[in-house]
This record gives sequence, structure tokens and C-alpha cells, in this order.
Amino acid sequence: MDSAGEKLHFSTFSHDPIFDVIACGHAATTNQWISVSVPAQCSTAMPSEVIGPHGAWLTRCSTAGSTDLTCVTLDRNAPDLRIALYAARPWRATARDGAIYQRRRVDAPRSRDRTVG
Repeated sequence: MDSAGEKLHFSTFSHDPIFDVIACGHAATTNQWISVSVPAQCSTAMPSEVIGPHGAWLTRCSTAGSTDLTCVTLDRNAPDLRIALYAARPWRATARDGAIYQRRRVDAPRSRDRTVG
């Protein structure tokens, strides 16, 4: 089965907005849907949200520090997700296994022996 657009849930009790940036970056680099849940008292820094595999919010709860609920349909055919799911994800998989750069690999002693000495 094609694993494009795998889902991940991230739950945090944090008042640090950097986790929002990290979650968006993780969604974009791994091409995953990420749902983030935080308690209401932490929502002023980072609200509960759903992030798409393109690294952008699909929906977010209130940042007012109050309870809220949000829902979204995860649509793998949404036009704004096409590049993330069907172009970037396959390219990243190929790049990580090294196949696309095999012809350009340097075969030099310093490239083979990476010990410091």
C-alpha cells in the first residue's frame, strides 16, 4: 500500500511556540499529516491544529486560551497537497536511498576513509 500522507499525532503540554514551528517542519520534511493537541491553557502559544504534509495548517483551534474543537477532512487529492504527496515524497525517498546520486559519487581516498587521523 502507498504510504503517502501517513498520519501522526503529537500531544504536548508546552507554552513554547517553537513546537509549532517544529511540527510544521516535521510534517513538510516527512510528508505526514500531523494532528497536534494541547490543553486550553497552552493554546496561546500553540493551539491544537492539523498540519498537512506540505507543512501548513489545515485547521487550527482558537489561541484565546479557551477550549475548542476543530475537524478537517484529510483529502489526499487536494490540489495544494499534490506536490507534497506525489512529487516531493517520492523524490525524497529516492534521494535518501542514494540512487539518484550514484553516478556522481566521488571515489577518492578521503571519501572512502572518513576517520580522523
